[in-house]
Amino acid sequence: MNVRVDNTGPCRKKLFISTGADEVSAEYKLALKFITANAEIKGFRKGKAPEELVEKEYRAEIDKRTQDVLLSRLYRDAIQKEEIKVVEIINVEITDYSLEKGISFTVEVDVRPEFELPDYSAIKVKKNIISVSEEDIDKAIEDIRLSRAKYEEVGGAKADDGDIAVVDFEGTCDGVSIKTMVKEDQWLGESKDRMLIVGTKKEIIPGLNQTIRGLTGGTTFEFDTEFPIDYFVKELAGKKAHYKFVLKSVRKQIKPELDDKFLDEIGVKNMEDFRKQVRETLQIRIENIEKQKVRNEIIGQLLKMSSFEIPQSLKDSETRMALYEIVDDLTRKNVDKKTLDGKKDEILNEARKIAEERVRINYLLHRIAEKEKLLATKEELDKAIHDIAERRKTKADLVRKEFEKDARLADIEHDITIGKTLDFLEQKVTVVDA
Repeated sequence: MNVRVDNTGPCRKKLFISTGADEVSAEYKLALKFITANAEIKGFRKGKAPEELVEKEYRAEIDKRTQDVLLSRLYRDAIQKEEIKVVEIINVEITDYSLEKGISFTVEVDVRPEFELPDYSAIKVKKNIISVSEEDIDKAIEDIRLSRAKYEEVGGAKADDGDIAVVDFEGTCDGVSIKTMVKEDQWLGESKDRMLIVGTKKEIIPGLNQTIRGLTGGTTFEFDTEFPIDYFVKELAGKKAHYKFVLKSVRKQIKPELDDKFLDEIGVKNMEDFRKQVRETLQIRIENIEKQKVRNEIIGQLLKMSSFEIPQSLKDSETRMALYEIVDDLTRKNVDKKTLDGKKDEILNEARKIAEERVRINYLLHRIAEKEKLLATKEELDKAIHDIAERRKTKADLVRKEFEKDARLADIEHDITIGKTLDFLEQKVTVVDA
């Protein structure tokens, strides 16, 4: 086997691989024998046709099998011989093939970047002193009460932000019922006992919040409105409308009292225990937030201290992932398609920036893990699988088989390694009070 390696770009190499007729002929004979044993040719039982006839009928398949086996073996031997750490195969091309001359082919690959690790022991990060005040506890308790609040109808109550308004309404555009104008969301034209939250930032019917505030149950009212040009119902976009409403009732959010019944539902003996539990929960939450801030600061400084090229294939795949995450997040925040299209370049640039930082920091942390002997061990992987199995209430063997089938064991190993490395760096760097 002959191998030549050319650098064709940052983190990209092209391998020129060839071998002579002897190796090709030997592999060809094995392929012929395999296909003969499975060939079905008229007039012969399966696998009993003469090799000469099989060769004539199945020449393309024999050549294909020969090439596939040779390409796989020679490529594997070549990267081992040249000590190339392949990230991804970009392209494979057979440039010559015959039983008389042998086979020649090229393989273009992306490879791991080569770079010097920065002096991460010189990193200094600031960390806030963690404290939980009585005011923090009071606010957390109010949040818990709010999460357990129920909406109840209050007679004579005025509608205010956060209340639920139960309404009947019908709307028209130029005297035509909106219900007949739209294919979907026909409830915007006419609805009975519709529950609407007063004061929402994105109004379904523009102007309703301002109109309904201060009104009491049993009130009938009308108002004119205009739908924005980018309204989510295309048939109504940019149109003026007239609505008639009946505010049937107002439901207020009623928080539970801090009494024995509430404490019993929470699972604590008394108010003192409750406040202690809330304090401990807040302490853990703040510590985790502060821990993540420190880690983010370490990551940020590592990125500033190092500069190296990364494989284009990884950059591209990570950009696609980041792009999906950004668009999905904006969509969940009700950003419409027109706005997304208008920010296409801005979003793509942001995705590329995120992707490059992710790839670079992963390489940096893995190199540190290799240097400091922090790579995930078999025991740690086994424990992680066992923990997943416990959470799922299933057997560890089943979880392992699932992850092996989906090629996700490497993801678990990666997460373990990254976690250990960040823990190590937190201890290694200098931490000062903010």
